[in-house]
Order: sequence, then C-alpha cells, then structure tokens
Amino acid sequence: MIDTLDNGCDAGHTFSASAPPPEADPEDSVSAHLDVSELRTVVLADGRRTLGDTNVARRVLVRMTVGTLVILAVVVAGGYFASARLARHEVLIDIRTLNESVARTLVEPTGDRLLAGDPEALAALDDAVRGHLLPQTAVERVKLWTGDGRIVYSDEAELIGQTFPLAEALLDVLRAAEGSRTGVSDLSAEENRLERSGGDTRLLEVYTAVSTDGGESMLFEAYVRYDILEQRQRDILLSFTAVGLVALGLLAVLQFWLASANLHWLQRERARMSRRSAEAVEDQRRHMARDLHDGVVQDLVGASYLINAGTGPLRAAGHHDAAEDLHGAEASIRTSVRSLRSLLIDLYPANLRSSGLRAALLDLVDPVRARGVQVHLDLPDDLELPDHLEVALYRAAREAVRNAVHDGRATEIRLTVRPAGGRVTLTVRDDGDGFDPAAPVAAGHLGLRGLADEAEVLGGTLAVTSAPGQGTELRLVLPR
Repeated sequence: MIDTLDNGCDAGHTFSASAPPPEADPEDSVSAHLDVSELRTVVLADGRRTLGDTNVARRVLVRMTVGTLVILAVVVAGGYFASARLARHEVLIDIRTLNESVARTLVEPTGDRLLAGDPEALAALDDAVRGHLLPQTAVERVKLWTGDGRIVYSDEAELIGQTFPLAEALLDVLRAAEGSRTGVSDLSAEENRLERSGGDTRLLEVYTAVSTDGGESMLFEAYVRYDILEQRQRDILLSFTAVGLVALGLLAVLQFWLASANLHWLQRERARMSRRSAEAVEDQRRHMARDLHDGVVQDLVGASYLINAGTGPLRAAGHHDAAEDLHGAEASIRTSVRSLRSLLIDLYPANLRSSGLRAALLDLVDPVRARGVQVHLDLPDDLELPDHLEVALYRAAREAVRNAVHDGRATEIRLTVRPAGGRVTLTVRDDGDGFDPAAPVAAGHLGLRGLADEAEVLGGTLAVTSAPGQGTELRLVLPR
C-alpha cells in the first residue's frame, strides 16, 4: 500500500477526503475487486501553492471592481454638479441673448414713444409679445421699466403705470445703459404678485438696458420658466452620464484585460521559475551523486580492499582476533558502500539520464517482479519529457511501488504513464492491504510529503485513493 505514514494528513498540508475515486477499468485485474463505495481520496497537492491564480485573480478582480465603482460614483457626483453649473450657464446665456435680441428689435426702435405712453407703440409691442414672444419661447411675463421704477409696459395690463422700487443691482444696469443681468426671481416681492398667483415657485428673470433716441434709459425685463433650466440640466447630465459610463466601461474592460494578461504572464513566469528551480535541484542532486560516487564511495571501496589485504597476513602470523576485527570492519564498510550506492540511486538514477524514463522504470520493477509480484508497466514508447519531469515521475513511481510491496504486501501492481495535451499523468494501482488516507499519520515519514511538495513546486496535483483492504491508487498529474 502507499506509505500509510505519508498519506498527507500531516500538519503541513490541507487535504480533501471527499473527491470521488477514479473510475476503475473492468478489465483491470488490479482494481476490479475494489469496492468503490468505501474508497476515499486525499488530495496531497493541488498546484495552488505555486500558481495560486484563483485567490490572486479573485483579489485583483475585487479590488478593480471596488475601485471602478468608487471612480464611477465620484464621476457621477462630479458630473451632476458640473452639469448643473453648465446647464445654468447655458440657459442664462440663451435667455440673456434672447432678451437682448427682443429689446433691440422690439423696444429700442420705439423707445421714446413707449416712454411717452404712445398707444400705437404700446399696441405694436403688445402684439409682438403676445403673438410671437410668449407663445413661441419660454418667456412667461414681460415688463418695461423706467429709471424711477415705473412700469411702462407689461403683458399684464393692470401693472402698466404702477411704480415699484428697483434694486441697486438693477439701477447699476440702468446706469450702465448696456448689458444684462440674470437671476432667480424673488416672488415674495410686491411687483411679482401676479407671478405668485400663477402657481410658479421659481422663475428666471433677465434685465436688459435699453437706450432711447432721446437719451433716456429703460429696463426690459423677461420672466422665464425655471423648468427649462432643470430640463437642460437633466439633458446634460444624461449625455454626460452616458458618455462617462461608456468611457468607464471601456476603461474597466481595458483594466480587466490588462489584469488578466498580467496574471497569465505571472502564471507563465512562475511556472517557468518553478521548472528552472526543479531543474536546478536535479542538477544539484546529480552533482552530489557524482561527487559521492567518485569521492567517498571510491575511498570506502579502496579502504575495504586494503583491510581485506591485511587480514591474510594477520591470520598467518596467528593474530586471529585482530584478523576477525578487520574482517568485521571490512563487512561494515561494504554495507556502508551498498547503502551509499542505494542513496545515489535515490538521489539520481544513472540510467534515467542515459536511457530515459522507460529504462529507469524497468530497472525499478525488475527486482519487484523477481519477488513474485506481477507488475504491468504501460507507457508510450515515444514518450519524451523534460529531465525534471522524468525525475519527478520516477520518484513518485518508486515511492508507490516500494510502499505497495513493503507495506501493502501487494501481489499485483499496474503502473501507467499517459501524456494528454499539456499534461502527463502517472497512475500506480495495487491490490495491497490499503489504508484510510484520512487517518492521522505517524511521525518520521516523509515519502509522500516530499512528493506533494515537489508536485506543488511543479504546479501539479497529487492524490491518493485507498481504503483498508481495498488496495491503493496514486495519481500524479504534472504540466508539461
């Protein structure tokens, strides 16, 4: 079974025991007897520790969304106040222009006659006001004032001839004898009692100075509905909002695109750095294996030869105890050499570099077959993988096979390597004793923990499926 002491439930990992077990092949004698209802899957590595794109992408998107909404709120609020000012400015300019045009064309040519109360001049102005100005514009009321506050003309006849005090600002316009003044009407003033009775709550008023041929100055006043300013404000705000939303939408799309591109770039860079890190580790292991083989191992072998050569003369001289001690030292050195050579194979199997993954796996399973265990090896003949992936697959296969034989007492093992798209999958199944992959682990066992760390570094996934008495499956998936 797969090392029951390394099922990944140590404190260094977080695992899920709820993933569904892989579907068994009915023709596969290794897994045909498994009761899938009892099997449990533990995910030892899910690739997130290295690539971590899900959480990173979520945080980036949340921040961008919040930032975009804040910008939108600020732009809309600023657009509202800006549109209010712009609408007021535009409407007042339009009203002032209209008022000055009417004053120059209707009032100024007959100013002296209007000032003198000429009925014909007043009737002509009244016809123009009632026939064209009031029906065709937003003007609600018209008044013509003299400098002393007397109303010379109004479309409300009862106001003609009445006198009201003029504000100082209007007197300034009158004294300047040119230009216009605009503002919101004070409907509480006595002169505006008829405007109050009309139901309006606010009116815009425009005063334009008019000079007569006789040198007198008068004020031409027009009252305009306030709702045209509000309507213009709404129109500007609507246009501004539409343009702003489109611009912000394009900006958001551009930001999301840039964020996505950066995340993909980051993913590729981290994957590339992970591969380079794994390759560097493999190079270091290879150098360590070579240095140990050419250094310490050769020295120990030479020492065993020297000791063996010295035992004969000692025996011949009758020093049997000393000869036995040297023989024991030689045996201990030979044991150490075998252990070191086994360690060298674990660090970096020589045939993996020279002959490839298939040859290394055959060397791995041959001793197992010699013990009577049926081993089925299934991988493509033309499989070509980077060195660091071959090493990772070999280590995982070695760990799974050893645990199946030594701990699980398996009688049959199936080892499969399948490349698909941009990934390669290693699957090792056995019919051994199995175990509960979610059970606590004993301390001191690092087999699967090391495989899980390596899978995470390479951006891959590692999962173990098993149950007591149901055999075990190890599945390693690595990006190519």
